[in-house]
Amino acid sequence: MNTIKLIEYCENKYNVVIQTARDYSEPGYNKEGDMILLSNWNNIPDKIINILEKFNDIEWDDEWMTCQKCGKLIRCTGNNYGWKAYYNIFDDCEVICGDCILESPENYIETLVNNHNAGNVFNSLDLENYGYKNVNGIFESGLHQGMNDNPEEILMVYQEKLPDYDFIFNNITPSQFHVSYELYGKQR
Repeated sequence: MNTIKLIEYCENKYNVVIQTARDYSEPGYNKEGDMILLSNWNNIPDKIINILEKFNDIEWDDEWMTCQKCGKLIRCTGNNYGWKAYYNIFDDCEVICGDCILESPENYIETLVNNHNAGNVFNSLDLENYGYKNVNGIFESGLHQGMNDNPEEILMVYQEKLPDYDFIFNNITPSQFHVSYELYGKQR
């Protein structure tokens, strides 16, 4: 079966764009077919999709992005309550996957320092290896009573308490009705 010819046929006949990718970066996904094909599959007949799916992995193009460094796929929409983005967007436009970030995480860490709008989402990135330590247990924000910790307020309080420290929110743990996180600090 010539996948490329079938892709060209679909693009011309059904006025769609079918993108290809060589592999996944997203944890829990392993490429099983020859290629990964991404598209809006709504206008392509099931019969053709079934043929493509025999030899390739099929994904929806609005659920995935491509790492601009390695070209691997990363999910951009959650598929469960505990899902965390396995990427970061640098300079408002450069999407880099977790695999590439973890090879050399210094730039990523810089984006997190003293930033109440961001936190380390990579479990395998141990901030203690970069001199950071947990400064105060677990915080929670959510829908239940008492889960009202506010990262902006937390950061302000700790910056007043420890003015010669830099802080990073770490161990972000999402769930259906709340998110928990920790505050790590390092003396400058």
